[in-house]
Amino acid sequence: MNQEESRQKQYPEKYSYQEDEINLIDYLRVIWKWKWLIIGGTLICAVVAGVISPEMPKTYEVTMAIEPGIVDVGIRSDSPANISSKIGEEVYNARIVKLFGKDPLKTVCRFKSRVTSNMIKVSSNWMEKDVDFGVKASMQLLTLLDDDYKEIIEQKKSSYDGKILMKQNHSSNIGKRLKLQQVNLETIKKRKEVLMQAIKEVRHNTEKFIHQREIILKNKGAGNDTAIAIYSTAIERDMIHINLLENKLYDLDIAKNDVAANIEDLIRNIVNIEVEIDLLKMEKGAIKTIKVIQNPEVSSIPVKSKKKQAVLLATVVGFFFFIFLAFFIEYIRKASKSIRAGE
Repeated sequence: MNQEESRQKQYPEKYSYQEDEINLIDYLRVIWKWKWLIIGGTLICAVVAGVISPEMPKTYEVTMAIEPGIVDVGIRSDSPANISSKIGEEVYNARIVKLFGKDPLKTVCRFKSRVTSNMIKVSSNWMEKDVDFGVKASMQLLTLLDDDYKEIIEQKKSSYDGKILMKQNHSSNIGKRLKLQQVNLETIKKRKEVLMQAIKEVRHNTEKFIHQREIILKNKGAGNDTAIAIYSTAIERDMIHINLLENKLYDLDIAKNDVAANIEDLIRNIVNIEVEIDLLKMEKGAIKTIKVIQNPEVSSIPVKSKKKQAVLLATVVGFFFFIFLAFFIEYIRKASKSIRAGE
């Protein structure tokens, strides 16, 4: 008996599991009763949205692609993830709006970014009338990113300027030595010309002495022995002089070859230094905080199908609205009946 009373208290007889089923059927009956209102109203909302949506402002996408810049050989200014995070967290948006003198309450500047390998793709959506501002804002974003790493860049460029200056000074010093060697070479050449002219003159005199001695030898007579001795002594003296001059000429040839080889080495060193300077200038020119892979570009067609979105939204909202309206009307009718029945 106690168990029966307990069961009755736990599950009263007035309660029936079928009540939920009956209520659900009632709901379905209301929906079925007003089905044409719901269907018709939903269709009207969809048609109205389809007619109005083409007149809605179009949205275009401005995209660009960037990479972290190079601040040294194999060293980037920052990781792509960090730069993308700064862009995505809207660090620069308010500054850009302020720089262009726009009203922050009326101008929405929002950039999205994603990393693909080492490349960062940045995009932003703009109404048709604001597309030009969107391109300018994207360019300004690049400028602000550059400014963030400007100090690092200036330090690296200054370091390269120092290296280039050292190379240029070294090249200048070698150039001075080269000029001295070139002057020395010209001096040696002139001395060689003088020696060769002297050798030529001595040989000419020697040939004259030999010729005179041969004439005397053919005409033997009193006192010819003395003349022959004098000419022989002169010829011997000239031959010794020619040997001395030729030895000096030989020494000058050796000196000339040494100086010429030295000049070639100096020229080669200058060329190598100039190549090194050009490489340093190229490396300095490659130092950038941000490398632009793709300049800001505007999509040729609207990025979002506003018409489809509007029609879908109007259909869903209209459907639920007219369901609610059907239940509301049904509730009013029943309430009116109850009031009249009570009277």
